Amino acid sequence: MLIRAVLLVSLVLVVIGLLGFLVDPLRLPEQLLDVLDKRASVISMGVGMLGLLLAGLTLWLQVRSPASPEAGESAGPSSSGAGDLRQRS
Repeated sequence: MLIRAVLLVSLVLVVIGLLGFLVDPLRLPEQLLDVLDKRASVISMGVGMLGLLLAGLTLWLQVRSPASPEAGESAGPSSSGAGDLRQRS
């Protein structure tokens, strides 16, 4: 039920955003819209750079982590019988 409520609120917010984008209910002057557009572009570039840095950091941490599990632990799910076929021959 909670997921449906979150989806409904998200959908309502998207519709409101689209209407605000298409209709311009505030009737802002052109000069103010230009300034806001430039600021939004700079903020978007900053958020994009932050996302790129975080993605690079997580990739770097993943590469530095040990690749093989400790001795005695399996790397994947429990044996599915593939090893049994080799032993029976």
